[in-house]
Amino acid sequence: MSGHSKWANIQSTKVVADKKRAAIFTKYARLVTVAAREGGGGDPAINFKLRMAIDKARSVNMPKDNIERAVARGAGGAGEDHLETALYEALMLNGHCGLLIECLTDNKNRTVGALKTILNKHNITFGSSGSVQWMFDLHGIIRLENATVTDEQELELIDKGVLDFVNENNNMTIHTAPEKFQNVLQRVHEFWFTLSYSELDWVAKNPIAFSNEEQKKINEIVDLLEEEDDVQKIWTNAG
Repeated sequence: MSGHSKWANIQSTKVVADKKRAAIFTKYARLVTVAAREGGGGDPAINFKLRMAIDKARSVNMPKDNIERAVARGAGGAGEDHLETALYEALMLNGHCGLLIECLTDNKNRTVGALKTILNKHNITFGSSGSVQWMFDLHGIIRLENATVTDEQELELIDKGVLDFVNENNNMTIHTAPEKFQNVLQRVHEFWFTLSYSELDWVAKNPIAFSNEEQKKINEIVDLLEEEDDVQKIWTNAG
């Protein structure tokens, strides 16, 4: 019986892992599809947005066939309901913790219903538009691994739209104005730096240091929300 139990546990763990992997692939496939549709076609050589999306899909080991199908859907190779980005807001911990929830959906009513079910169950307020967003600024975020950026390169990147450089243990984080993000990222690629991250992110203006118990609650809610297929990213003002 113990052997059977061990095998059952292994199988159960594998099923959970497979479901999580499938959910991740679904999220990134949607990113690729939208990038192909909105960024200028299915050729990553001329569609910079698509190139970024494909790089992200590869970073989670999405199979090549999955990526190609997603590109084809976005470029018109196959029909699919229209996907659109939506940003939702929520408040927890007596209004001290704000959440921004970015979704990619073909049915906003379904998405809102799913989010409200989770939030209401945990006594979290589904916020109105602007109720949380004012706590954040939208930045382009680019992280470089083991990068030595020369003074000349810094000056050139500042001219391209960099707002700030943050260097920690030879790993650099670059903040850009959102409208300058692609220009800066393109130049960073041309410098042949090793990128570990590149996204448009909401950055808290005044991050709050919550207690360990409060942070645990925040993390649990974020994990629950991220299990939803339509949810792409979540930001909080936790410092």
